[in-house]
This record gives sequence, structure tokens and C-alpha cells, in this order.
Amino acid sequence: MGAILGRKWGGIHGSFWFLPLLQTITIAAIAVVTLRFDRNIWEFSADSRWVFGGGPEAARTVLSVIAGSLITVVSVAFSITIIAVQQAATQYSPRVLRRFLEDRTNQWVLGTYIATFISALLVLREVRDDTPDIAGFVPAVSVTFIMVLAIVSIGMLVYFIHHIVQSIQISTMLMGIRQEFKKELNLRFSDEVDSGDSRAIGAARDTAEVDLLPGRRELRIEAQKEGYVRSIEVRQLITATRGSGIHVVIATRSVGDYLFPGMVMFRIHSEGELEPERTKSIRNAVLVSSSRSVRQDLLFAVRQITDIAIKALSPGINDPTSAEECITHLGGMIADLIARRFPPARETLESRMYVFKRPDFDDYVRASFSQIRQVARGKAHVLKTLIGTLAELALLAKSSARLTPLRQEVEYAMSELESSGMTDFDRRELQRLCQSEIQKIRHLAEDLRKTA
Repeated sequence: MGAILGRKWGGIHGSFWFLPLLQTITIAAIAVVTLRFDRNIWEFSADSRWVFGGGPEAARTVLSVIAGSLITVVSVAFSITIIAVQQAATQYSPRVLRRFLEDRTNQWVLGTYIATFISALLVLREVRDDTPDIAGFVPAVSVTFIMVLAIVSIGMLVYFIHHIVQSIQISTMLMGIRQEFKKELNLRFSDEVDSGDSRAIGAARDTAEVDLLPGRRELRIEAQKEGYVRSIEVRQLITATRGSGIHVVIATRSVGDYLFPGMVMFRIHSEGELEPERTKSIRNAVLVSSSRSVRQDLLFAVRQITDIAIKALSPGINDPTSAEECITHLGGMIADLIARRFPPARETLESRMYVFKRPDFDDYVRASFSQIRQVARGKAHVLKTLIGTLAELALLAKSSARLTPLRQEVEYAMSELESSGMTDFDRRELQRLCQSEIQKIRHLAEDLRKTA
């Protein structure tokens, strides 16, 4: 139950509307407090230089101008955001649109405008003229507070335009994805250097390799929702299987996979049938959503940068420099992974075995470079950057197993040179480069085997 509430709260907290709503409620509450202060405590003095000193008509004019102007500013801010989103989707990839929705600066600016507008209306309704029956009332402190908010809003508009221009730059976008990747990497992966076989500690390629235990039966839990697997909550899974006859839990889908209703999510080795509540709890340990997220899904961060590179190499964009920058950042992500000990595929917790389908180092290398290599066929400079990046990564490897996928990518690049549309000179130059780097990687692998 706690995990489900945590997910819902995480979805609300990360939504585009939550922060503006919170700002609006907070600033509107402050406006109500200042109105009470004006009505019950404040006594206007002509010597108060920093507090609004006009009459009812002046107060109405100021508040009306602020409220009306902010509606226009909100429209401009929304227009700028929509144009930026459209530009990013066209120039880079639709996968990066979520970054604009999750951008706290965009939310802060929108929330400030809406909160100032609503607060201006709340104060405006309290302004009164002198009449024979009712004494006039000018909430001086409240009007001053709204004027301060208006000045802040103008300053935020200037900053907002600067922020949008910065955020759609390729370097800013790639660095943002890298930071998100690095944050999740530090949460999910050990800092311990791995010197063993990456496949031995990587993903369980075939979950059927776990034999059915004697006297047990295999039960299957199927998906009821359609969407991407965004996360698998191990703690909830442990809680759901506690105090039962369950001995092995096999997750047949990995984070990032797409589920259809009826697909098998878990295979359970149990002594008997599972209660409906326990089955529901195990199923709820998997968060299914309509979109992917970097949380527990580092391959999605790789996917975003790969998509940007592929889009940059398309005939419509034809921006090889951006593709080379993407390759550099992908190389940095692989460098962060190359010496890490990956989470184990099999974990024994509370006398039960949990088998998870998780990507290994080879999967990250393939996801980072394979499609770019195929699309960059015929672009000599991009391929040089790709081969050079793979060669630099090879120098960081601590085991021969981590060198294998890097060497294979260079070999694949060399095998595709004959069918590329580049000149003979470029082809021969790249072939010599590939051969040289393959030899270097093989020597490195041999040295690592000798020192192991």
C-alpha cells in the first residue's frame, strides 16, 4: 500500500500542474493574510514611503492593469513554451518533450503568473469607495504586495525567455539527460569495480534456465494493463511473497519493456495456489505507464540521445556535428558504466530467489552505437568520431569481457564500409583506422587476461 501511495505521490509531485497549484494556493493565502492585516492592524501614514498611498480609484487601476497584463504575459509564456516544444520535437526527438513538462523553471514561472493574477483579483474585490453607509477601504499593504509580485513576474519573464533559449540548445539538452542518467546510475549501480565476466553478473537472458523445484508448481501472473514497465518495486515484491509457500519469483519482463494485457509478468514457483490478494500485490509491484522514464530504466536515457543523433543524421536535418556531440555523450555514459558492477540477475532474499531480467553491459553498448553506426554509413567524419570513442572506451576497460562489445562495434563498422557511399580515400582511411583499433583492443584484452 505504501509503495502504491508513493507512486501516486511521485506522479502528482512530478506533474506539470502541481507546483503552479501549490504556488497559487500559497500566494493567495498570503494575500488573504495581508488583507486581514490591512483591515485590522495597518493604519496608513503619509510617511510610509514604501507602501501604496493612493486612493480607491488608483488602487483599482493598479490592480486591474496588473491582472490584465498578466493574462497577456501568461499567453506569451505559453506560446514560447509551445514553440520551444515543437522545435525540440522537430529538431531532436519526441522523447525529449517530457523534459519541458518536468522543467521546474517553466513551472515556477507559470505558477508565479497565475498566483499573481488570482491574488490581484482577491485584493481588487476588497477595495471600497467612501459612501454614506460604508467607509472606504484601500488595502495598502496588499496592493504593495501585488505590485512587488508584478515586478517579480516581469523579471521572471526575462529569465524565462533566456531559460527557454538555453534549454533548446543541443549541449544543454544532452547534459540534462546525462545528469539524469548519472543520478539514477549512482542509485542503482555499485561503485565497486567489476573485474569479472559481464554476462555472469548481467541480465538473465533466459529465465527458463531456473529449473522447477521438486514438489513445487509453476504459477504465472499476467498483466492486466497495457504500457511500459517503468519500475519493479523489489521491496513490495518481498513483502507480497513473505509468509507464503513461494520459493522462486521470476520477472519475465525488464524495466522498459512494453506489456500487453495477458502477457506473463511473473513466474512463481510455489507449493500451492496464491490468494487473490497476494497475486494482486505481486502484480502491483510492477509500475506500468504509457511512457518510459529514466527511473530504473537507464537504457531510456541512452535511447533519447541515440534518437537525437539519428534525427541529426536524417536527410531533413543533416547535422553531423550534433550527431558527433551525441556520440561523445554516449561515450561518457558508457565510461560511467564500464567499470561498474551490475546488479545481479539472481538475488536470494529472505530464503527466496528472485530472478530479474536486466540489461547487461553489452546491451548498453549496442543501444548506444549500433543504430548510429548504421545511419552514419557514408559519413566519414561521424564514423571516425564513433570509432575513436570506442577506442578511448577500450582504454578504460578493467576486464576482457567489457572489451568484447567495443571490439565488435568497430568490426561491424569496418564490415559496413564496403557498402557505404563514401569515397575510396575515406573508405581506405577508415579501414586502416578500424584495423589499427581492433589490434589495439585485442592487445588490451590479452594483457588483461594475463594480469587476471
